[in-house]
Amino acid sequence: MAGSYRRNAVARLMRPGSIAIVGVSPEPGQPGGNIIGNLDKVGYAGALHLVSRNRTEVFGRPCVRTIDDLPDGVDVVVLCIPERAVVEAVEACARKHMGNVLIFAAGFAEVGGAGIVAQARIREVTDAAEMGIVGPNCLGVTNSLPGGVPLTFGMAEGRRVSGDRPTLGIVAQSGALAGIFRNVIQARGLDVSYSISSGNEAGLICEDYLDFMLEDPAVRAIAIYAEQLRDPPRFLELAGKARALAKPIVMLHPGESAISRESAISHTYSVTRNYRAMRALTRRAGVVLVEKVEELLDVAELLMYFPAPPTMGPAVMADSGAFKGLALDYAERIGIDLPKFSPDIYQKLVPVMPVFAPPSNPLDMTAQAVKEPEMYDKSLPLLLADPRIGSLLLAPILGTTGFGLAKGQRVLNAVKGATKPVIMTNLAFDGGTAPELIVECRARGVPFFASPERALRALAYLTHYARALARPAAAQTDVPKDYFASLSAPDRTGGGEVLALVVGATRDPEWGPILEIGFGGEWQKVLPDTVILPPDLDAENIAGELRALPGASLFVGRDLAAACAIIARLGAILRADSEIGSIRLDPLLVDAKGAAVTSTKVVTLEQMSRP
Repeated sequence: MAGSYRRNAVARLMRPGSIAIVGVSPEPGQPGGNIIGNLDKVGYAGALHLVSRNRTEVFGRPCVRTIDDLPDGVDVVVLCIPERAVVEAVEACARKHMGNVLIFAAGFAEVGGAGIVAQARIREVTDAAEMGIVGPNCLGVTNSLPGGVPLTFGMAEGRRVSGDRPTLGIVAQSGALAGIFRNVIQARGLDVSYSISSGNEAGLICEDYLDFMLEDPAVRAIAIYAEQLRDPPRFLELAGKARALAKPIVMLHPGESAISRESAISHTYSVTRNYRAMRALTRRAGVVLVEKVEELLDVAELLMYFPAPPTMGPAVMADSGAFKGLALDYAERIGIDLPKFSPDIYQKLVPVMPVFAPPSNPLDMTAQAVKEPEMYDKSLPLLLADPRIGSLLLAPILGTTGFGLAKGQRVLNAVKGATKPVIMTNLAFDGGTAPELIVECRARGVPFFASPERALRALAYLTHYARALARPAAAQTDVPKDYFASLSAPDRTGGGEVLALVVGATRDPEWGPILEIGFGGEWQKVLPDTVILPPDLDAENIAGELRALPGASLFVGRDLAAACAIIARLGAILRADSEIGSIRLDPLLVDAKGAAVTSTKVVTLEQMSRP
């Protein structure tokens, strides 16, 4: 189905003027009846058609016997029928020129064998009819904006959103996670517009829903759980569009391990062939790729408050010197810097702080703040005024008592009117926090986190996202006419002990050109890790990535810049010549005076396609 038809199908799905439910039954707990209840709850005013083989009416509404008895062109047909009847029903929908078909039933490609055949037939029919398919093996879609409806058999909340304040859009191949994401974000006082369970994605895919949400001004940020991105080039294009629109995308994508990839096949028939390429290229495109469910929720929450965050690292205020050391260790482990205070701010903090606790980041308020709570009033505005500081994490020791509430409110008042992101947490961890304080924090635009570690981790993602947005486009690397000769000229070494690297540039069948770099020679067995990089990085950015490799100390005293210049040229060559399938430099030699290639192997796409 062409892209324009997909866009039209999603638009009709999200705001249907007509809905048909096939397989409706009045028995309690049946999907069809639940959907009718959900539609009644939101006051759906469009045309609602019911199909039942053995009833003439359900809940006082008339039924027809077959899909062929329905009017042509219904926006969404919801199939509440067993998988064995789905293909025939989809064929009937195609005859009636329906807009979309929503399939709840499981038992298709994810079970293999006949299920794969049936799902392929569904795709064939709907492509020919230019008809959208949601699922199969999904829990449906919910649009909580005006004109939208909950097309799900789960218990849909009656909560609607006006769109007057920013909303989060959700796309998840897992129906359970789609519901969890929606419920948690709403419980944190934020609005969710779209919650889409996409299932096996036999027709409409993640990229179709993402495209739609990017066009909706009510959506500020988008959270995705994907077990496979089925159209990588389009996803990267949409990620670039999201970046231009300042609409952040935060994504959780399993598949790093082989056993996880096997699980995805049996869950939603998702096959991630090159997880590392996905990770490298989506991050390069500005997508915030997280590793845990809680991280997706935490980062999505922060991005709803702060869609254009600063690039500088945070300041941390805590009521414990012990936590100061723990925070420094944790910040280094997750790759976020806690900047030193600027000289001017440092001098202003000195008279505020006790003599035994000179100011540094994190700022330890010590027990002195219990006696002198005005320390918060004086110090926190200074932290926010520091040009080296991008955000502020508040980690006081709070409790459920009146004292804890009053203390939290005082800390909040000290940061009133902040123009930088501020986050509150409770250093007492499970010690409890007054619920009214959490509500007050969120009302003031200060997210509240359950633990300092989660808050720091989310801030790290936020800061890395900001730096990705600020990063200029990679400088164009020149491609000489005789580019292979430019790679192989061995005239730049001769400076002591040589380090061997193995560098590959490959045209991945799904993700396109990528680079892979690792150690060669005697170090290859000792340090087998490699790094996958986008092909458009310049030499400086490549050097930064290589310095994160285990064994990066081997680059000390060697001309890494010269090696990275060759690697950047290699990426440019692969992007410039569409007939090349892969290039391998084995080895790329680097020493104190330069770098050189002694062996280059080139494989064309035509050669790669031979049996």
